[in-house]
Amino acid sequence: MALNTSGGTIGASAPSAGDFPANHKFYERKFLEALQPELMYDLFGDKAAIPANNSNTIVYNKISEFATLENSPLTEGVTPTEQTLQMTRIEQAINQYGAFMTTTDRLSEESVNGLTSEFTKRNAQQGARTVNLVYRDGLLGGTNVRYVGAAANQDAIGTGAVATTADFAFMLESFRLAKVKPWAMRTTGTANVGTTPIAESYHCVVPVEAIPFIEALDDGVANAFQSVEEYAGQVQAGTNEFGRYGRFRFMFDTEASIVVNANGTPQKVAQCLIFGKGIEDKAYKVVDLAGGNMQIITKPLGSGGTTDPLNQRATQGWKFKGGTFIIQDTYMFRYEFSVGDN
Repeated sequence: MALNTSGGTIGASAPSAGDFPANHKFYERKFLEALQPELMYDLFGDKAAIPANNSNTIVYNKISEFATLENSPLTEGVTPTEQTLQMTRIEQAINQYGAFMTTTDRLSEESVNGLTSEFTKRNAQQGARTVNLVYRDGLLGGTNVRYVGAAANQDAIGTGAVATTADFAFMLESFRLAKVKPWAMRTTGTANVGTTPIAESYHCVVPVEAIPFIEALDDGVANAFQSVEEYAGQVQAGTNEFGRYGRFRFMFDTEASIVVNANGTPQKVAQCLIFGKGIEDKAYKVVDLAGGNMQIITKPLGSGGTTDPLNQRATQGWKFKGGTFIIQDTYMFRYEFSVGDN
């Protein structure tokens, strides 16, 4: 995060050029405290930056993997066919978002760390939720989709079509066939306490409304949902993590997508995002401008010049420019199932 301030001291009758606002560190800390817990979709992607003064579009060259050659041994004295590099050019434009609010001299002078501190938290929460949704929306367009029960499309998801163990078995096998790697093991457990080791897993972000259906997963053989309270080391749990099933670990997000389909009895359909990774790259890029993509901007009393002749108004706001785009569709799934009638 980059901090952008104008000269002067909040609440001072005559701000002096070049001085930082007196509470700038306080507001920065409050902003960060409120910002970080709201972000989910920047956790599983690679970071990419657009250099300053270089438009708002990032260009990425996606290079396809070479096929394995276990069925094509070399023939003595014969040069094999040359391989052809397959490269796909991906271009992604990113947008700018932001908002601000005005405070008055009396608020600044009489309640600097009261109401103004609350304004800082509200700005951070608004900014974080906006960023989270921007990142999420860039990932919902993936082409690797599993509709519950192998339904033909979203509108074919009907009443009672909730998450199934068969769907997770299908996605696990698909990841394995595509050589998609799970995320590293968090903890190995111990034989001295009644806890279970947590193996390498694929990470799933689900809506809050989907939690009871995920918690009900049980294949009746060897795999059943396990709550995060039963992990060997709860300090190793991820952001908003609530449990696991087989090789999948689940995190909820209050901003995860739920849509209504056009079934005969319209359903609320959860759109869950499941992430794996490659050897060195991940399913998507998180794009921002070099030098930081989120700013808290504070303008003290009197910074408006002749538009604020009595030094009555100060402003505080945030600004963000960034987004996400998918580079390896096979490294992720969008899994859709019903969470109830609309």
